[in-house]
Amino acid sequence: MTQRKQKKNNEKNENQNDLTYEKMLKAHFQKCSKEKEKNKSLNLSERRLVNLPIRAALKSKGVIDWWRMVSDLDLSGNKLDSHSIPTEFQELKSLRSLELHHNNFHEIPRVVLSLDQLRFLGFSNNQLSVIPNDLQKMSQLYGLSLANNKLGSMAPLCRVRTLRWLSLDSNLITQIPRLIKNMKLLECLYLRHNKIRSIPQELNKCKELHELCLSYNQITEIKNGVFVFNSLKILDLSGNPIQSLPQEIQNLKLDFLAIEDCLLTSKPNNLSSLTIIDDQNPYLSLLDLTQCEIDFDPQKVEWKEF
Repeated sequence: MTQRKQKKNNEKNENQNDLTYEKMLKAHFQKCSKEKEKNKSLNLSERRLVNLPIRAALKSKGVIDWWRMVSDLDLSGNKLDSHSIPTEFQELKSLRSLELHHNNFHEIPRVVLSLDQLRFLGFSNNQLSVIPNDLQKMSQLYGLSLANNKLGSMAPLCRVRTLRWLSLDSNLITQIPRLIKNMKLLECLYLRHNKIRSIPQELNKCKELHELCLSYNQITEIKNGVFVFNSLKILDLSGNPIQSLPQEIQNLKLDFLAIEDCLLTSKPNNLSSLTIIDDQNPYLSLLDLTQCEIDFDPQKVEWKEF
């Protein structure tokens, strides 16, 4: 096939994609208008899209007017990459949630970073290796999912001080930066299946943190002074070569503690107050000790469904 013929076929396929996309938008627009939806959402996941032909929508006034009011957009499970998002994407002034999971992104497109009204951004299961510094300009962002990528550092995220929910599971992260102390609004932090070796004491500045998941890293020791805040409810340390737990854990009002597949060889003095539901610590409803080699009496534990 000659290059000229190949180019002609590509242009034909693009035009067909534009028409299909425009037809789909019109149908969705008519449906939403009929139902008088207040919060307009658009699900274009699993559509085998290789580009996002917004220009097609610009040709139809009714569609583009509705497009500008879309609040939630799901483009997950397609074949989009960093060159698939056109500059017209910035027309989505009302967009609050954008999901681009399971695509082929090697970087976060600049036009996405210009959507400064976004509250949730999802890029899990892509090929991202670097977090752009411009992410800190997204002043409304409170939820970010970057799980299952190739990130080696989370340092730039410490400048995004609005974040409350952050997922970085299954990356190549080696440490939690001390600048984590700047993320004072952080409530949920997921760093499972990375290469983290230690937990910095500065984590105790995250006074709103109530869920911390660090399972299956390379943490060997937890120093005193890390867990000195009372907001934490869920703590997952399973799958780490931890030999002992700090005394301060007994002061946490946990709902869930997971330490299965650790290397605890003796029962810490403070563990009894966590395993036994009594007046000293009535908050813990489940303690997961699977595969640990410590000696404890299950008859004294009040086990509940999780």
